[in-house]
Amino acid sequence: MPIAPKKDRFQFHFSSLEDAIACDNPVRFLDAFVDKLLMEKLQFSPQTIKTEGRPAFEHQIFLKLYL
Repeated sequence: MPIAPKKDRFQFHFSSLEDAIACDNPVRFLDAFVDKLLMEKLQFSPQTIKTEGRPAFEHQIFLKLYL
């Protein structure tokens, strides 16, 4: 049975989703665009359906996903 090459366990590579998206990607424009919208003026109002459990996501996140 062949022995696998030894990996250095002291090498770490930390990255984030922010690092994976290029600066000129259209996703960045949509993110900034939705953040600047006044959601209340567009008649988006959060509704509290349940009081227990995890809080709901912000409605801006769903708009970004839709766009």
